[in-house]
Amino acid sequence: MSTPSMLERRVNLDELQTIKRFKDDLVKAIPYVPNNKESKDFLLSLGVDMLLHMHDFWHHRLIDVRPRKVDLPSRIRSTPAYIRKKDKVKSLIGLIEAGQDVNGYLSRKAHYEALDVEAFKQDKDFMRSRDQMHICEGYHHLHLEPYPGRTDDLIIAKILHSHVDIIGVFPHVIFEENCPASVKSDYDLAVSAYAKKIAPSGGYFMGGPGGGMQNLAGSSLQSTTFHTHTYKIISLVEQYEGGLEAYVRKLYAKSNRTPKNVKPSWVLKGRSLEIHDKVNKTEFKGKDIKVHTHLGYITPMKPDAFGGPFL
Repeated sequence: MSTPSMLERRVNLDELQTIKRFKDDLVKAIPYVPNNKESKDFLLSLGVDMLLHMHDFWHHRLIDVRPRKVDLPSRIRSTPAYIRKKDKVKSLIGLIEAGQDVNGYLSRKAHYEALDVEAFKQDKDFMRSRDQMHICEGYHHLHLEPYPGRTDDLIIAKILHSHVDIIGVFPHVIFEENCPASVKSDYDLAVSAYAKKIAPSGGYFMGGPGGGMQNLAGSSLQSTTFHTHTYKIISLVEQYEGGLEAYVRKLYAKSNRTPKNVKPSWVLKGRSLEIHDKVNKTEFKGKDIKVHTHLGYITPMKPDAFGGPFL
């Protein structure tokens, strides 16, 4: 088989079978409401670029499973809210440090109602589906019991790759419009203390101290960056002669393999874009396909991915 041509072939990505299968997988993963055929058909009618955005809007709320060191400042350990729920807080911290899956402690919406399809149809944005604290300020909130058990008190924390900074323990009323002034004041003081702790000397924050920053659609700027670059990578591969199959054959050739049949498919695991070939039980990811995602940033394919300039 000939090497893929460097001349682009203008194609409608959403008409390609590889993209149709990918879109179907993305829609199956997103927890949307109402969960019915009309909503599913609407989502499948959208372009793969929008579905990548929607998928990341949801998945960005989840916590990837790995051990993390937890910082619980002494000022928090002396608060009435912490003292009242100390045993439950310690138990949750123990799970985090042990690398257990704590996604069950997130809100129910993160798992079952992450995207309101009717609201998106009407507003053309994510405003009514977003977790405002997470998107705008960069913090997660975790209940002190896993779903379906809930607690009025919860932990607000900044989740990082290898550690967790606890901002404080607060009642759930913190999210309500009629939140008592005393609770709001306690929260503002806690955020201010965290900001002072992490702020560089003479520096300032763009967005929330926790790293949150919202785009015009109501999702995070990280989601914008991620879906834009991921879509570009998919487009570059699919728009060259032979598309995804030709690219995968080139990947095989690099390791001196020449399988007779290949059936590659796009797979998205969190923020890791991968190519799986079930026929040959092979997965290409990370450095294999020159795609690497980490905390919302992507390193594109090398310029010589097809034997010449790629971008």
